[in-house]
Amino acid sequence: YNGPAGDLATISEPLLSAAAQEIEDSSFLPGYRLKLHLADGECSGQIATRRVIEAFSEGQPKHAVLGAACSGASEAVNDALYYYKVLQVSPSSTSVSLSDRARFPFFTRMAPSYRFNVYAVFDVLKMFNFQRVGVVHGPLSISVLARDFFMELVQRDLDAGTYSWTVLLRKQVQDLETASEAADLVQKRDARINLMALYENDGVVLLCQTFRRGMFSPDYVWMLSSGWWNQNFAVRLAGTASCPCTADEVIQAGYGLMAFDMGPMMNTNDVHGLSGRTLSSIYSGYLNDCAAFGNGPYSELNSDFSRESLYNISLQQDYMGATGRVRIFNDVEPTTIPPSYGDREGNILMRQIVGTTAQPLEQLGFWSAAGILWLTDLVWSQTNSSQIVACSSGTCDMSTAFIPRDRSSQCPAGSTWSNELGCGDCPTGRFAALGMTECESCALGSFSNESGLPACFLCPAGSVGEAQGAEECTVCHEGFFMNESGQSACLKCNEGTYSDDSGLTQCRDCPAGRTTNYKGALDAQACTCNGDLWQGQCIRCLDTTRFELGTCVTCQEGLVCDEGKQPELLPGYYTTPEAPYDVYKCLPADKCPGATPGACNGGRVGVPCTQCPDGLSLENGVCSACASLSTPGWVVSILIGMVCLVACYYLMNSAATAKASMMLATTCVLAMTISMLQSVGIVGMISFEWPSELAWVFDAMNFFLLDVDSLGFDCVAGSPINRYAFSVAALPCALLWLITAAVLSRVLPFIPRHRRFEIPKTISTMGQVVQVSFTIVSKIALEPMMCYSHPNGKHGLLKHNGIFCFDSPEHTTMFFLGVILLTGLISFYALAVFGTVHAPRAAKKGQAGFLQCIRFLIARFRVDFWWYGTLVLPRGLMLSLSIVLAADYPYVQMLLIVFIILTYMVVQLIVWPWKLPALNLFDGLVSVCLIMMMSTMGAFTPELPLELRESLTSVSLGIMVMMQVVVVFMVGVTVMAMFYRHALGGAKESVILALGKVPHTEVLAQKLTHFGASLKDLPHLEMVRLLENLSVYDLRMTHNVMTAVGAE
Repeated sequence: YNGPAGDLATISEPLLSAAAQEIEDSSFLPGYRLKLHLADGECSGQIATRRVIEAFSEGQPKHAVLGAACSGASEAVNDALYYYKVLQVSPSSTSVSLSDRARFPFFTRMAPSYRFNVYAVFDVLKMFNFQRVGVVHGPLSISVLARDFFMELVQRDLDAGTYSWTVLLRKQVQDLETASEAADLVQKRDARINLMALYENDGVVLLCQTFRRGMFSPDYVWMLSSGWWNQNFAVRLAGTASCPCTADEVIQAGYGLMAFDMGPMMNTNDVHGLSGRTLSSIYSGYLNDCAAFGNGPYSELNSDFSRESLYNISLQQDYMGATGRVRIFNDVEPTTIPPSYGDREGNILMRQIVGTTAQPLEQLGFWSAAGILWLTDLVWSQTNSSQIVACSSGTCDMSTAFIPRDRSSQCPAGSTWSNELGCGDCPTGRFAALGMTECESCALGSFSNESGLPACFLCPAGSVGEAQGAEECTVCHEGFFMNESGQSACLKCNEGTYSDDSGLTQCRDCPAGRTTNYKGALDAQACTCNGDLWQGQCIRCLDTTRFELGTCVTCQEGLVCDEGKQPELLPGYYTTPEAPYDVYKCLPADKCPGATPGACNGGRVGVPCTQCPDGLSLENGVCSACASLSTPGWVVSILIGMVCLVACYYLMNSAATAKASMMLATTCVLAMTISMLQSVGIVGMISFEWPSELAWVFDAMNFFLLDVDSLGFDCVAGSPINRYAFSVAALPCALLWLITAAVLSRVLPFIPRHRRFEIPKTISTMGQVVQVSFTIVSKIALEPMMCYSHPNGKHGLLKHNGIFCFDSPEHTTMFFLGVILLTGLISFYALAVFGTVHAPRAAKKGQAGFLQCIRFLIARFRVDFWWYGTLVLPRGLMLSLSIVLAADYPYVQMLLIVFIILTYMVVQLIVWPWKLPALNLFDGLVSVCLIMMMSTMGAFTPELPLELRESLTSVSLGIMVMMQVVVVFMVGVTVMAMFYRHALGGAKESVILALGKVPHTEVLAQKLTHFGASLKDLPHLEMVRLLENLSVYDLRMTHNVMTAVGAE
């Protein structure tokens, strides 16, 4: 070989020289000559890199690098090798970072990463049920990482609750001083089983310190994760300044130590689990591959081919089991970051110090992810041959095994262990259960009047333990009692009772009709009558009840009835001065301040605080004088509305095409926005206590629900029934105006002919108006039916709390108007259904007038989903109906609204009905936002009644059962389809799995043939014109069909 080997003699030098000479002398690689250049990297990345660069810069070309053990040096060297494009093969660099194939493409190794060593240690510890362990590690990063990975594995078990670990210590050893401290700490913490992550230089120093303290196996057992100690470690390091022990003493201290190291190549008759071949066959094949590579031409050396071949031989070929299977994918524990594509799985060699100073480490077995193959018995003691685990058969006989304890011999209950005194009894006031390491003070309510107790006694009833570590209990004095054992404080006698003696377990009751009026009474003289006198009897009503005519009656919701006090009215509720206990519930709650009967906020009047006095209008929660321009303002608004209705006729009746025009897209977005705002407005009707940040948003949405009260209409119309009548008449008046405008346009001579209203377009415009306002009008029609319960049993309207359902004369009129309006809506929907059903037939017959009449239903949607407009029409009605059906249960209202919006969203996402794809996305996003908004608003849900919670529990169980039924059904359908296809030889697709009948291929073939013949004679320009008239969906479908057919 050429070049210096450094100042230090290395173990590798004679071995490499002998190996090179052996290869040259053998027939293994005929004609092959090795020239070696040895350099000592000194486990330093900087030194190793410099010497590698020197080696490649001097002398003959170098074709490969055999790296030694230090991972840090290998990382640095490989950064340099990336430039030279030369492969490094490392026998034992075990850092996880070297698994990064992208960063180190010219690196491969014959050993698993250090994590597998830790895994092996971890499994052996659990195999022997060791739970209390200590961890001693070195300063180098690989030792620290081994410690951290062991702690990670421990934490996984603790989090999963699968194994009870206790890590007693974590100590770093780097010199004689820290080794001495570590040995003292192991003794102090009683750490009998310890993980050692140390190189031999530091490990021998620690073993010397344990020898000086008489810490021998099996009392102290060491598990060495850094198991690549040389056989001469004791001879080489003994007698130095940091290890003032002889080699024999070091071996005695380390006797029984288990070391975990990279496994050798396996040449046995065991069968490989992945390939079925014996390991000896794989080993032979590996050697043949090496020989075949060695017989290749010299020109291939240092080429991409040679580097790849070397990589395949050292890793890919050898993955079959020589030194452990290669992890091709990063799904085998322990995972690495970055991912490892070519690391060895651990085939870890387990060795044990049971030999002489010259050859102390002997093979014990092999660990792998599949289990442990034991080669010989596990020996714990150098002096007692019976302290072994019989494992020479390949598995360990745990029934006869001697297992070292992971703690001192357990002290009996009532005593604890100390390194200085051994087992000692706990003093009075303290206790120790079996297995406890320290005596603990008696808890409050207990005492210990003897030493050596396994548990404290509970203080009996009539007495208490007022302090921790009590030696006796304190008797309860007069005026107090305690009816339970194990308590820490006596209780005062309740009102109506007294205690005239100490140590009582129950206070004595006052005579009938008398009470003490305070707690802690000392004798019977404290009992007086403090209630309501009725015919000579003293009557005292308990909490939640009040006195009335000699009896105690239950207080209604909204009243706080404390024993002996006048009932108090809560905010959000109302009573009249004439009937102060007849409670009404206010919605919203902030208009009723409570406390005083008849009190209202903001100047409101009525029962319960429902309206402003005549001449005043509610503005920002306060009754204020009506503006002088209220009536003219409404008149101007009506006139503007009339003009807008006429304008809508001309804007909404442009020519219909398969493609979505800009006008159609604009009107659709506007309509969808209005619908969204109306839905938000209906959500605001839920009886939640909205925070002020949200309340104003819902108040603003009232404009889109035609809530005329929020717009000062009460100054114009007066009473609630008049305001409701105007709201009911709004839609019929709008439709009547459109009819009037149509007549005027055809009668007035100055209107041009092309501007005159056409009957079909007028009908379509009227339908569009009804369609846009369907949610508003549905809410108005159902307002008289939105009745909630008052605590006194009456039912008030959500909109007008003071109008009582089917009790007030105003409600009868409002209900009648609402039914009429609702009947009109249902009739309109029936006509819409008829128009939708008849539309295909009308289109086929060319009935343009009929199609124009129902244009408002079908113009916005794709031709194949023309019915979607009719389907979505009653959504607003159902949203309002949710408020009606669950007026007393806001949470149920929210669930119903979410269900309705979710159902429509699912249908819309399935059919994708809008002509313009962006409208489908917009509609879906709006639905998602509404659902998320509702889910978030669940935070404002009031407390649910018990019966409602029980009902919701039943509903939840029903939904779970339904999910299981759906899963079982789908499994059954899938199995049947597979049976039909494979067992019976069927070729047709399942109608259920395909969600419909699949077209017959023979029929499709005939149609395509006929269609192709028709297209053949069609001019190109005519074809372009036809395609330009298709919608976006039709163009995409045509493109997909052509692509699919062309690909086949």
